[in-house]
Amino acid sequence: MRRVVSNRVLVAAVVLAGLLASRPLLDKEAPLPARILPSLPGPVTAFEVSIDGATATYHPARDRFVLAGPRAAVDEERRKGEAADRDAATGPSEAGLIGNKIPSVFRQERLSNLAVTCLAALRAGQVATVPSPGPADRALFGVDRPSVVARIGSGAETFEIRVGAATPAHNGFYFHCPTTGVFGVLGPDVVLGLKRLATRKMPED
Repeated sequence: MRRVVSNRVLVAAVVLAGLLASRPLLDKEAPLPARILPSLPGPVTAFEVSIDGATATYHPARDRFVLAGPRAAVDEERRKGEAADRDAATGPSEAGLIGNKIPSVFRQERLSNLAVTCLAALRAGQVATVPSPGPADRALFGVDRPSVVARIGSGAETFEIRVGAATPAHNGFYFHCPTTGVFGVLGPDVVLGLKRLATRKMPED
């Protein structure tokens, strides 16, 4: 009978079948993308971010998030807005950047947009997960003494995300969500956004 396939093709097919059969075993060793918060019991009712003693809490209000606490942060932000409005009324300011918007309103919009962006990354963004670390690695991750802590309130539950040390390549930061048990790496842009939300420091400040 005439040979349909060569020995080379047969060998390649056997090798490929072996690789496919072993793939589940390989996948068990490799970290897979996952969501930090697969689902929430309801709408977000509060978004709190803390860093180095500075805390800011944002609440949803109609179509945006607004700074709701602590009181000292709300008062300070109001004073910043009033000062920016006075500067805009007396001379050149950020007009080229904000157009005809009132500076204080523009600042509130930027904080709201930053909160939405960070929430989207924490809720739905795919992140690289890592296996649950042992005591030594946990210390290296820095999640037990986090530099940033984000808390998302939804219904009667609060989900905490603890951001620790930078990765060895400095292209991300380790995090741990105790509620879901997920360990992983957050991108630097998300962590920078969280820090700005906590301190309310914008690039122009």
